[in-house]
Amino acid sequence: MNKADESIQWLEIHKKKSQAMSKSVTLRAKAMDPHKSLEEVFKAKLKENRNNDRKRAKEYKKELEEMKQRIQTRPYLFEQVAKDLAKKEAEQWYLDTLKQAGLEEDFVRNKGQGTRAVQEKETKIKDFPRCVFFGGDRVTITWA
Repeated sequence: MNKADESIQWLEIHKKKSQAMSKSVTLRAKAMDPHKSLEEVFKAKLKENRNNDRKRAKEYKKELEEMKQRIQTRPYLFEQVAKDLAKKEAEQWYLDTLKQAGLEEDFVRNKGQGTRAVQEKETKIKDFPRCVFFGGDRVTITWA
């Protein structure tokens, strides 16, 4: 055997040993690898996405029910308009009454603030009217 044949033979042996070592390292790495296979990852992601979809569907239904509840408890448009008109009529009636008595709104407001503190201490708010209804020429007051 000459030197060229020996180096070729040595190269082949070295190549086989390297391949064997590479296979061994790969097998050991796979055995110790915490990563999952592609199929397992796919199944886990699919399950997670389905759970997220179910969760979102529940949230959507809850939001929809809350919207329906708000709509049911909200007064109709004609009721809102009637309330606003009644409020404006009451304010106008109040201003007209003050004008007939020869008083101004600012004067009544300023005088009322001084006596209100005394009244609140004496009555502890329980004797103040809860609701005041103005209807045409009538004023209805309900007490607590």
